[in-house]
Amino acid sequence: MTSPNGVAIADNLGPSGLYLYIADSGVIDALQANPNTGALTTVPGSPFTSGTNVNLTVDYLNHFVFAGDEASPAGVLAFTIDASTGALTSVPGSPFAINPSSTGFMQLGQIVVDPTGSFVYVAMPTTGQIAAFAITPSSGVLTPVSGSPFAAGDGASAIATFNNSPGSDFLYVANTTAGTISGYSINPTGALSALAGSPFAISATSLATEISGGHLYASSTSGLIAFSINTSTGALTQIGSPVAFAGVTALTYVGP
Repeated sequence: MTSPNGVAIADNLGPSGLYLYIADSGVIDALQANPNTGALTTVPGSPFTSGTNVNLTVDYLNHFVFAGDEASPAGVLAFTIDASTGALTSVPGSPFAINPSSTGFMQLGQIVVDPTGSFVYVAMPTTGQIAAFAITPSSGVLTPVSGSPFAAGDGASAIATFNNSPGSDFLYVANTTAGTISGYSINPTGALSALAGSPFAISATSLATEISGGHLYASSTSGLIAFSINTSTGALTQIGSPVAFAGVTALTYVGP
């Protein structure tokens, strides 16, 4: 590995165990974890050629890897996952441009897939926006969601989604420059609608949700903060005091 950055995991793939995908310098490194010992071995064909990517994600069905591509015109790289080997194959048409007419490098933040595995969202810190794509389940081909990109706040970077079934799922974005968190409901088309009271006056650099448990966790200069999520409105209510924890660069939630 030359310059590893973001990491994503594909699991629940049966006897194959799980696969780790790491955004590297112009490539994606792939490793297989032994289901019994946890030992890592390189996936055949790894590393896989990619664009200029720092963040990547795997959909909840473990079918695809999506990575932000910061090289002109900037967009999303899409790959299918071979469940038996972990090898990646580029989806036809990849990368999918956010704005085909744009030129030059574009900084991209975190990239996520919604809880239903239907949509991809990527943060755009420089413009304070969120780009949205619909996923074609059979192929992984991405189509821009109508109205994309959607307005967020200055420095939009970290993203977290919340499974609010049977209601509309929620998406939260940490606007690091503005010192706020923008909240949205995810419409059936993938479009984002701002929640009442959004943006919330909460400064955060990283976000994670307890996918179906009703909590959001945020890192800030004051430490790690927990919030309850109102499942009717998406509003956030702080729980207790921040837990002092300096230097947080990323958050993830591990649970049942």
